[in-house]
Amino acid sequence: MATTGPAKKPGEINNSSSIGNDNFDAGLKGCKFGYPIIQLYQFADPLDHKILKGKYNLIPPTSHFIPPPWLSHDHTPEKMLTRIF
Repeated sequence: MATTGPAKKPGEINNSSSIGNDNFDAGLKGCKFGYPIIQLYQFADPLDHKILKGKYNLIPPTSHFIPPPWLSHDHTPEKMLTRIF
């Protein structure tokens, strides 16, 4: 999960310290907008298919999954995510 800043157009970043910034600013990425990452998180203890099926009788799709409210209540982002930066 990431917290992003406002959209930037090529030429607006002017910071060579991150990967791809120079190419984006030069218009070489083929993107109209880029979003600076302010904070980045990863799952500390992800719920895999075995846990979802065995404990909660759920089979999530392989791409996008919106958890039911009762599952979200027990597994909040504060409990599940570790901040990377």
